[in-house]
Amino acid sequence: MTGKLLVAVVLVLSFMGNVNAFDSLRSYRNGKSAFQTRCASCHGVHREIAGPMLASIVKKRPSAWLLQFIRNSQDVVAAGDPYANQLYEKFNHQVMPAFAELPDSDIQDILNYIAHESRVPVEQATLEQDVQQRGNAPLLHGLQLFQEQCSTCHSVTYETGYAPCLGSVVKRRPAEWLIPFIRNSQQVIHSGDPYANYLFDRYDRREMPSMTFLTGQDLNDILTYIEFVSASDPAEAGANGRKKITPSVYALVNSGETYSGPTLLPVKVLLTILVITGVSVYAYVIVRLFRYVKEELPD
Repeated sequence: MTGKLLVAVVLVLSFMGNVNAFDSLRSYRNGKSAFQTRCASCHGVHREIAGPMLASIVKKRPSAWLLQFIRNSQDVVAAGDPYANQLYEKFNHQVMPAFAELPDSDIQDILNYIAHESRVPVEQATLEQDVQQRGNAPLLHGLQLFQEQCSTCHSVTYETGYAPCLGSVVKRRPAEWLIPFIRNSQQVIHSGDPYANYLFDRYDRREMPSMTFLTGQDLNDILTYIEFVSASDPAEAGANGRKKITPSVYALVNSGETYSGPTLLPVKVLLTILVITGVSVYAYVIVRLFRYVKEELPD
């Protein structure tokens, strides 16, 4: 009897996993649509437009803060929030439209979409070629230093999974915070700085190597390079400027995109049929199994 119950539990968990995958796909699609309608004119996940690059923002700020800021950024600015005021100052006091009418579920879908897109790699070769063609000495030096000292853990345009995306960081944090943090992040963390500690916790308390050997000019050139790339057009426009990669079936389930290659049915329709069929089969099997187990149990 124990074996039968174990089989039943496994089937239920598998069924729940399929339901969760379907909910994630629905959230991604809703978030993508809402982002394109409400956010994309001012923000990119992988580049600055009128507002900051949004890659990694879901890990850079708490959910409660993001909900409040999206609903009415000016309320957060007026309350004296230092992070909000830094952005407001650096983006020329542009007022972000309020979205007070959006329910929590819609905002969460947008944030889920941003979190997913943050992890999609962006082609760097064109951006680096653009830097080299300009022949600007600080910019070239910044590129070289970034590749040597930073790129193992960081990207400017997307989240590596190991450390946050650095896009727009020059406008998110003042230089007097960035310079000490780059030189010795642990010292800033141990001083009790709330933002440094928040990032440290969100990225599994991984210690960033100290960079005390970098000169002031070195740091300035790295930040110049980051600022330049943050505001540059990605290599391909596409879906918010991300690199085009031929998707696998797994990628399609997670992203909600359709494969443009030959197929008998549109992929979205095929996936919907597969999900509905799978749910129906699981439900039928589970009901039959529980009936069988119930009949076998002694009164």
